[in-house]
Amino acid sequence: MTITSDQTPHTLESETETRVSPAVREQLPSRRTLRDRWCALEPLTRRTAADGPTDAVMDPTSRLLAALLSLVPLPLGLLARATGAGTLGSVLLAVFMTVGFGVAVVSLVPRLTRLGFVVYAAASGLAVTSAVGYAMALTGLWYPRVAFAVAAVAAAALLVRAVVVEARRVSAGRPRTAHHRPAGATRDLAVVGALAGLGTVLAAVDAATHATLPQPSGLLGTVGPLWYVGYALIAVSFVVALLRRVLVAAPVLAAGTVVILSQALLYEAPTVMAAARHIGIEQYVLGFGRLDLAGDIYQGWAGLFVGGAWIAASTGLGSLSGLLGIATWWPVVITPITVAAVRLLAGRFLDPQRAWIAAAVFALGDAVNSTYFSPQAYGFLLAITVLALLVAPPATDGLDERALRRVRLTRWGVALGLSVAVTVTHQISPFMLAFALIALVAFRLVKPWWLPLLAIVPAIGWAGFNWRLIARYINIGDLGAVLANIAPPEHPVSAAPVAAVTRLAFYVPAAALVVFGIVALVTVLQRRDRLHWGLAFAFVSPVGLAFGTNYGQEGVFRIVLFAAPWLGVLVAAALPTGFGSLVAERAAGLGRRAVRTGAAALAPVIALGFAAMMAVNVYGQTGLDWARILRPGDAQVTSIYEQRAVFGSMLFSLGTKNATPARITDRYDQVDYSSRVRVDGFPTTTGSAYDPVADLNQVTYTLQSTPIRGDVYLYVSDSIGGYDDRYGLQTWNDYQRLRAAVADSPYWVEVGRSDTARLYELKRDLQADR
Repeated sequence: MTITSDQTPHTLESETETRVSPAVREQLPSRRTLRDRWCALEPLTRRTAADGPTDAVMDPTSRLLAALLSLVPLPLGLLARATGAGTLGSVLLAVFMTVGFGVAVVSLVPRLTRLGFVVYAAASGLAVTSAVGYAMALTGLWYPRVAFAVAAVAAAALLVRAVVVEARRVSAGRPRTAHHRPAGATRDLAVVGALAGLGTVLAAVDAATHATLPQPSGLLGTVGPLWYVGYALIAVSFVVALLRRVLVAAPVLAAGTVVILSQALLYEAPTVMAAARHIGIEQYVLGFGRLDLAGDIYQGWAGLFVGGAWIAASTGLGSLSGLLGIATWWPVVITPITVAAVRLLAGRFLDPQRAWIAAAVFALGDAVNSTYFSPQAYGFLLAITVLALLVAPPATDGLDERALRRVRLTRWGVALGLSVAVTVTHQISPFMLAFALIALVAFRLVKPWWLPLLAIVPAIGWAGFNWRLIARYINIGDLGAVLANIAPPEHPVSAAPVAAVTRLAFYVPAAALVVFGIVALVTVLQRRDRLHWGLAFAFVSPVGLAFGTNYGQEGVFRIVLFAAPWLGVLVAAALPTGFGSLVAERAAGLGRRAVRTGAAALAPVIALGFAAMMAVNVYGQTGLDWARILRPGDAQVTSIYEQRAVFGSMLFSLGTKNATPARITDRYDQVDYSSRVRVDGFPTTTGSAYDPVADLNQVTYTLQSTPIRGDVYLYVSDSIGGYDDRYGLQTWNDYQRLRAAVADSPYWVEVGRSDTARLYELKRDLQADR
């Protein structure tokens, strides 16, 4: 990676001291201040061919194909809807509203790499849906299909324009901009891609044929042998890529996505229970056609929800099952794009092969289902995209000063637009983005100095506008309490032990991250240059969150998420430049013997580490499926409660509320939820010493004597039993005895059921006594 001045280019990889061009040095006073020396540092510049392999600018043929493929879902979707294939048509139109809108916007931007085109198109498509959804929901002018018609015509016009422009460039015979790969490299890339693709397909087919409700053994104990064959093929493709010294892009994307894809096909449901609350906000917007900024914090930061509601209303996916489907497939789509965004960011500092390895560290190190249907996943993707956009300038060779200024203004404008989208979607993501930019600016890895303001100003402004919503979450005692704020969530004390699988699902991925952290630390201490110190400070910058809040005892998970991309960059930076790249080795004139005894000697170690991280990732992601998965039957029962209950009613989860898909309809703000955490706690006995009837009677007495404005309901489900068993709150056997006691109780009447849950209402005469 190079940082250059007008006079003396040099390489940051080997930089050991601050170097300033002679022209700049002559203009400085003899006794320079710290500010003078900081200003004299040259910011990060674009990688060039002299630095090693770089990403090629996208050629006209590829841009033409992208525009054509993005345009196709619109007519096909409309045709499918007109001919009665409603579900297929809805999916195609939803694809056009994200992919098509994004490609239409990005088609106006020249000189993008293929990877940049994909990432910026995805981010732009999401930002467009949020912007249009917000405009309608804030004004109350909720006309989703009219807005879709206008936006679709505009997007289609831009795509047709792109097709015409790029077709002319292709017919004019303009040279393709591409890497000059050595003979056989293209074939090797195809082999690697085929292996990774075949492995993904085999795993997906096996998961689809074993579709079921979550089981105690999780995904690994539910799928068949074919799934393991497919998963192993992905690891093999990575090894082949290293041995043939071609890009590991396909194996990394496959490994980062296949587990989440398998969960979607196996369970046909969202992977995290909190997705229900997010569906509820969408239902609210669909039902009322507006936001209530005086309501709750979700209404104030609704970028994901209003965009999702607009897509659902325009495509016919607005039913509960349709919204559950969107939430189920959201992580399957967003995960590879997020991995690609991290790769794009890493490519600003590293050659392509090491940048993909950095993306692999991020993809496989993330083992806590962080890309589920949530504002956090949306905000994180856009934040990483903004960083990739600002960290280094794009290819501007041959442009005059006026054109260069236009390119800079475009980058800053797009970055501001995406920052605003982050700001109105998630409370902490814009501040995490600002922390990273501050670290990079401090080490002069980016310029100008005011770039962090692109994130800070909108974030502070929006927080001030919604101060009444966030004031209740701010605790003066949390300010400066860093250690307390990064402590993981605590669970109530009970008589049951925490399951070993639960401890391992958290401790094993955490141990892997610690190992990566040690590698990153060694890298920084060995290099001790401005680049790596800047990356190190960007890595620790998310800790800034812990100085202000514990974020509902989830701050540590958010800190790890935003630190992970920088961790990947530092780990990959430990490898020699051009590691595993046939292009780099040929460019450097290295012979086969030198290659085998040099950088290629690391290949077995890297391959073994990749395979180990794949095992860690799949275990961390799926070990707690029994407790985490949002079962459709559970959502059906809680929606019955919300639609049936009168204003002020309360649903009591007979166990933890963490396993309850709460607030899932447009009436979520008219009813309430509670659980054993808030009322009486969990049983202190287990096994033969536990009396379920006495336990239920105590719970019933407490609820009967509690002042509640509406009716009282009781909720039991397989999810609660699985969650409480895994986290040591109550054993599965004890919970089944308690469920049987509820069914036999004279105090509760069943009013709703599904294959996984039951809903009971406290008898009217007991409620009257309250």
